[in-house]
Amino acid sequence: MTRTAVALAALSWLLIPPSPANAADWAAVVQRTAPAIVNLKITVRSESESGGEPEESTQEVQGALVDPSGLVLVWNSHFSANRFLDLLAEMGGGDFKMKVTPTDIRVYLDGGATEHKAFLAAADTDLDLAFVQIEEPPVPALPAVDFSDAAPIRAGDELAAVSRLSSAFDRVPYFDVVRVAGEIRKPRPAWIVTAGNATQLGMPYFAADGRAAGVLVTVMSKAKSDALSNPSNLMADLISLGRGEVEVGPLGVFLLPAEKVRSVIEQARQRARELLAERAAQAAPQQPD
Repeated sequence: MTRTAVALAALSWLLIPPSPANAADWAAVVQRTAPAIVNLKITVRSESESGGEPEESTQEVQGALVDPSGLVLVWNSHFSANRFLDLLAEMGGGDFKMKVTPTDIRVYLDGGATEHKAFLAAADTDLDLAFVQIEEPPVPALPAVDFSDAAPIRAGDELAAVSRLSSAFDRVPYFDVVRVAGEIRKPRPAWIVTAGNATQLGMPYFAADGRAAGVLVTVMSKAKSDALSNPSNLMADLISLGRGEVEVGPLGVFLLPAEKVRSVIEQARQRARELLAERAAQAAPQQPD
């Protein structure tokens, strides 16, 4: 090889950017956390208080096991229209009332096809989070996202949401990376996440070491603002949330820190235990007097 060829080869090697020494292994995070990410098939009946025939609809959504007993964290808006109606009312679009009742809930574990019947155990309408309890969880205990060892967060960190596709695509797990871009203090402390597809509402987001950093939630502001969106453009504006936009009028999408989620999970866990005990008592054969 000539001296010129050697020099060109050395130069080309120098121009190749080195791999980051601490690049996140998101594939390993998916492998570690995916067993706790589940699919749900939810059927609800919606009734307007102004009249009309009830409507029933079924959708497949995602959730995360947060307790080995089969407690699943889910976005509450799958079960309630209140967040959307509150937003519409805040933006001057009218005051509508809608009753939404879940009539059937099925959980599919680890991408499988086996159905596990479940029920709505608890809901936090302020945080827009809900909890579904599997009626008869399989043995052994189920894998669950651990919020007791929360990952510290600071602006600039990368986080990933782990979710699953629907049954149309074998419910395979996948991840999407976002960046922590800032922090809000009101109406509650939460993190701003951008630079990705931050649309996995009600789902945990993980740090590069696999620890839970928080859950993506909707936050309603009660502060008066002149920067409200036009109600007629509401649906188009909502579609942009998490896809480059973090707020639409008084509604924002932010990451609730894991420390706050932990206390909500504990309350839901206790409520689920009570409901399971009540259901077991109702199902038990009655003893003759």
